[in-house]
Amino acid sequence: MFARIRHVAIYTENYEKTARFYQTLFGMKKITTGMTDEKGNYNPNRGHISDGIIGLALLQRHAGIRSGLDHFGFEVQSNETVLERLRQNYPDLRVAASLEHVPFSVLRIQDPAGTHIDVSQKGVAWKKTGSSRGTCIT
Repeated sequence: MFARIRHVAIYTENYEKTARFYQTLFGMKKITTGMTDEKGNYNPNRGHISDGIIGLALLQRHAGIRSGLDHFGFEVQSNETVLERLRQNYPDLRVAASLEHVPFSVLRIQDPAGTHIDVSQKGVAWKKTGSSRGTCIT
């Protein structure tokens, strides 16, 4: 398969309550440590949770942002193929370098409805290359 969904992100006002819900009902486990809290500070007790296949990022909701689904991420065989498909079929869609604080995504795109999608290439190390927040690359 060329691409598969690897994570989903939800904005929440209460990380602990939301994490406990998914852990209790679905047996999800914490797989990373450290995320920002309601004050914007790094909190090592927070982290992504997962069912073992797909990660669930529980993001702190900030003023002006609604709670609920924010974005999801695809792992693909080739970022270049995705970029070429976008150029050929959706030349007006914006493609940006991933957000600085997201170490595992290379591209951030939006679908025609405006849904944000992170794209990372399978086998590429989770690292940043100095891209700045929202830098347009197409």
